[in-house]
Amino acid sequence: MTMKKNAFGISDHILITDNRGMKDFGGKYMREVNVQLAGLRKDGAEIIWDRHFFRKIILALESARKADEKFQVHCAVIVLSAKDAGFQPSVLRELVDTIKDMTGRPPVVVVTHKNSVANPSALETLKVSLVDNKIEYVHVLENYTVKDHVFDVNKHLELLEALKQCLVVADRVMCHIEEKGRCVIL
Repeated sequence: MTMKKNAFGISDHILITDNRGMKDFGGKYMREVNVQLAGLRKDGAEIIWDRHFFRKIILALESARKADEKFQVHCAVIVLSAKDAGFQPSVLRELVDTIKDMTGRPPVVVVTHKNSVANPSALETLKVSLVDNKIEYVHVLENYTVKDHVFDVNKHLELLEALKQCLVVADRVMCHIEEKGRCVIL
């Protein structure tokens, strides 16, 4: 289980960050989401979603310092498991709104464990429900695992399509940031 914010470089300019999962997608957790989207939480930092009073004061002080552009989030990806039966996309509304407010673009949602669902129409229903809740970019795919990593063209294409969407969103976010004068694209 991921407990820290871990960044993995895939090129000189692209980092993929794995983050600790959230128990809830709104309320008290949104402050930490804002801090991470702004680039105030460094790689390797322990993520504690539920902060007590004194931790909130420290968090507020940390927010006062200048963000490191290297750690700003340009494409947020929400990963959901198809195994979570009965998931209601409406619970993501506050998280999605926070991401849109901070970046100017909605997040990409990736639904994993596609092949673990007995009823494939349930995945389509989930995807439609996510789109109905103003989540524009939804990708459903099967995971690569230690036990299941055999070359599969369709699995590759699904993953590459999700990554391509992330690059498109990040590019649009960079244009949004440049318009607001917060960043210069080199």
